[in-house]
Amino acid sequence: MKYFGSSRCGIWTWIFMLLCAGCLIPEGHAAEKSTHVRGFERLIEAENFKGVAADVDATGKLPVVDGRWSRQESEGYSGNACVQGPGEDVTISFEVPGDGVYYFWIYHVTSIAGSTAFNLFVYQGSGKAARLEYSTKLAREKRDEPDLIYRPGFWDVWSVNHVTLKKGKVQLTLSAAEQPSSSIVDVIFVTDDPEYKPTLQQTGYWDTFMMENN
Repeated sequence: MKYFGSSRCGIWTWIFMLLCAGCLIPEGHAAEKSTHVRGFERLIEAENFKGVAADVDATGKLPVVDGRWSRQESEGYSGNACVQGPGEDVTISFEVPGDGVYYFWIYHVTSIAGSTAFNLFVYQGSGKAARLEYSTKLAREKRDEPDLIYRPGFWDVWSVNHVTLKKGKVQLTLSAAEQPSSSIVDVIFVTDDPEYKPTLQQTGYWDTFMMENN
């Protein structure tokens, strides 16, 4: 014990023991810290889908066109616009950087009074499209659904579906649901991060995101 505590080698013995102790941290403790680094992100404005009606009428306003998804201006949404439908299918394409599971968060309107359901079809190659269904149930008056993220005081929500994709081109088709409905869609946020949850919708944040990533 005298040798262990000597001023010559005692300090190095303690340093060695501390280093070894750091290597013996149980796996459970290490797992508590997330090591996931968010990778792919893509924000898609609904009004940018090909086929959305965006022609002004004689008064200079954007009318809702029967049978078509129609651009509507509103300061409450990203880019100060959204689309209202449903209507004929509208499409947009982009590419994903690798194979994997991708999450499609959509900011849209829900209601306690009537259906706001719509579909997002995800096409890739010649395979069968994946149908992602949104707003399939009436909203609860208390706005307490565990799978929805509400904008406080409004019926606007974030909801999510996921699909497995291969690296390459992807086509999205915004489509009417099978049952009659009235839908309003703002943005689609695509990510490969399973832990990601959007914050409450803020126009300024999304506009900044678009400028930085386009």
